[in-house]
Amino acid sequence: MPYLNMRDISTKPFKHFEAKAVGIIIVSPHIFYDFMEDISKDSIIQTAICSGTYAAKRTNEIFPLCHQITLDSIDINVASSDNIHVPQNFNYTAFLQSFKPKKFSRSTTYIQEQAINNNEQQDNSHCNSFQTEKARLLYAKERFQQIQKTQIENLKHSHTTHSKTHGQCGFIVSTIIKSYSKICPDMESLNALNATLLSLFNHFKMQDKEILITQIRLDNT
Repeated sequence: MPYLNMRDISTKPFKHFEAKAVGIIIVSPHIFYDFMEDISKDSIIQTAICSGTYAAKRTNEIFPLCHQITLDSIDINVASSDNIHVPQNFNYTAFLQSFKPKKFSRSTTYIQEQAINNNEQQDNSHCNSFQTEKARLLYAKERFQQIQKTQIENLKHSHTTHSKTHGQCGFIVSTIIKSYSKICPDMESLNALNATLLSLFNHFKMQDKEILITQIRLDNT
């Protein structure tokens, strides 16, 4: 059995190299929009970028046969998007991507008023009794809750068809590492990419059980 040795690059000349890697993390739409409205989102993204930067500098410590090279530049970008297209079809039981929870209060108010109005039209008899008025209000409340529940379920079921044309929600992470060395820093770029994606995964894992990390690759274009 041959021994494993680090590849000999002693005869290779020094060159300017640039390695770019790209990957995607997909999250459920309602989790995505809640995160985008969170004031702490910038610090979470910056933490992910710091994790990727640290991982790039420690690549040779993780992979024993990887050469230790000097990195001149580490550029990590995290771009949010609600229009990400992936080859596979993923079904999420979540809200529509264009749906934002904070705007739901406006529509629920309209539904509640509509339910009360419909209830008033059905009840032609005018009664001043407190018990009758209380019963009418309870009926209107129950009807409103039923309409609200039906509307939410319709949004959930229609999300599958909607996502096929509008894409998924998540983050596109790209890393660009430059070096003047004997070998291209592609391992460093991929390691930085994975660390950044995993840092984001660590933040969302307790909220979303359908997270997907996909399309990790070197971008040679």
